[in-house]
Amino acid sequence: MKKILFFLIGILSLAGCEKYTSSRSAIIIGDDEDMTLNFYDTILAGGYYSPAVMNLDLDNDGTDDIQFESWIHGSPAMGQIPESMIRCLRQDAELFGRFTDDTLFVHKEEHVSEEGDGGYEKFIYYIHTCHRISDADSIVRITPSFKIIPLERDDSVETIDSFHTDTLILAAHWYSYPPIYVENEGDTAIYEYRTYNNDCHDFPLEKIKYIGFKLDDRLGWIKLSIFDWYKLVIHETGIQD
Repeated sequence: MKKILFFLIGILSLAGCEKYTSSRSAIIIGDDEDMTLNFYDTILAGGYYSPAVMNLDLDNDGTDDIQFESWIHGSPAMGQIPESMIRCLRQDAELFGRFTDDTLFVHKEEHVSEEGDGGYEKFIYYIHTCHRISDADSIVRITPSFKIIPLERDDSVETIDSFHTDTLILAAHWYSYPPIYVENEGDTAIYEYRTYNNDCHDFPLEKIKYIGFKLDDRLGWIKLSIFDWYKLVIHETGIQD
């Protein structure tokens, strides 16, 4: 009888341990049970070559874990390029996402216009994107990268998922260079025009999203929105108690 009793107690103990491990190894985004929450509702917006940063102490231990950066760069020729970034400040602060390859393609178009003096101008457009515009597009380069997976409320994140400590661009505006004169072919002046779509960085804009993270052995989320590529609204964070 005692052996049966000890056996049943062992079974119940193992079941209890399994349940505890399961609850610590996964979270539901937005579910605040057994979570420490921090509320910010802060807008971060840098200026032209004047970055604005915001550090987050996710577990309130006095050490900053994650940094957001907002700024605008560029030049008179290229125009202004708004951009937002996220940066891990500690090696044990990791972002939820996936490892992949960024493939940069170049799409070529040509347009010819007639000038009033009887001559012609040919513009050759080179459009650099992270997706094919046509089957004729060529590959410029393939770069290994880590991508954040934007999350919705009620999505799940587990400790066995992919996490990485990194500095990542969240969103960046496209830019182009002014046309450059190349040469003349007979009565035709040839110019090259290069555009970079920056669509390898495609975090959704004007929507409330979540970024999952792992800090030491605890899971959590950052709730945020991005507007105009560089304006960050940090709503809240949650981390396992």
